[in-house]
Amino acid sequence: MRYILKCLCFFTLFIFIFLYIIFYKDTLSGIVLNTILLWIKNIVPVLFPTFILSDLLFNSNIPFYLYKYFHLNYILLFSVLFGSPSNAYLISNYNVNYDKYLSVTKYTSLIFIYSMLSRLFNLYTTLVLILVNILCNFILIKFIKLPKIDLSINSNKFNLIDSINRSFSVLVSILGILIFTNLLPIFLIHNEYIKLFLYSITEITTFFNYLNIYNVTYYIKILFSIIAISSCGISIELQIKSIITDTSINYYKYRLIHFILYLLICIMLLY
Repeated sequence: MRYILKCLCFFTLFIFIFLYIIFYKDTLSGIVLNTILLWIKNIVPVLFPTFILSDLLFNSNIPFYLYKYFHLNYILLFSVLFGSPSNAYLISNYNVNYDKYLSVTKYTSLIFIYSMLSRLFNLYTTLVLILVNILCNFILIKFIKLPKIDLSINSNKFNLIDSINRSFSVLVSILGILIFTNLLPIFLIHNEYIKLFLYSITEITTFFNYLNIYNVTYYIKILFSIIAISSCGISIELQIKSIITDTSINYYKYRLIHFILYLLICIMLLY
């Protein structure tokens, strides 16, 4: 009986997807094209050199000297600058338990988030949303004992061709994830607040582009921005898992604590 119900569910889902593609073919084609353009214009120029730089750093002694002389963990530092999924790419170079590191290094790219927020808010609000997000991750670091990473002298040599191949493979996977999440039928929902919420937890670029054209109150925009920045979206989550594929990841309780801290501090500073 359970097998029959499972088959019926899959058949119903197949029919729904088939009809969805048939009736909204032109709209979905436009979404795919826009997603590919977004990937080419915004994702590749940021992530591709970031991944190459990450491999170069890993195979150099810069992480060792940063830690030895300045007591700086380069994973924590570069995650703030380049965001996710670059953090997963950095962490994947080490044989550690990933959960705790991922829980405190989940960001959107600093350049990206500033450009998006500055279109919606004044400078004070933009800086508060960015800096409080960073602060909350560093508060978590104080309470979470991060696994020790071996930042000793590295004798490995940097191989540019291998790095390019690995980086491009990850970028293609990211493109597939972006297309999948953007093709979800969220645009069919009529309630704008539900639509904003779903975009905020699904794909952060789409969310900010939509928030920029939709007329809601200033404080509602702040609230949904907090949700989007803290979660980074399901798309980023899938991108992280596409990079770290050989282990289970479970850091969501830490991200819930981050969201609560982020929301409370922002309410005190902005409301």
